[in-house]
Amino acid sequence: MQTQGDLACRELVELVTDFLEGTLLEEVSASIEAHLDVCDGCRLYLGQMRLTVRALRRPANGELTPELRERLLARLRERRTGLERRVAAEGRSPERRGAHDRRSDSGPGS
Repeated sequence: MQTQGDLACRELVELVTDFLEGTLLEEVSASIEAHLDVCDGCRLYLGQMRLTVRALRRPANGELTPELRERLLARLRERRTGLERRVAAEGRSPERRGAHDRRSDSGPGS
């Protein structure tokens, strides 16, 4: 996990939606802004999230129904959760991997 200043990149990813919506405490927002000043990767990620939010606010053909909007937001949350799990899994040592992970290592060419 990368850390720039007091805030880890992973923490920023978890807080980015609330940051964009302006619902965080001032000191948390200030910590995110300080992190963004020194972390190119998180600045890029924040830019991508802003583009995504803008794209969701401007439907190409007509208005989004509330149901479709909720489905899209739910899908984005699922993807974020999946990404968080993959990042967490990458941080595990081989000794801590589960049986499923070890089985995937024993394929052709192993």
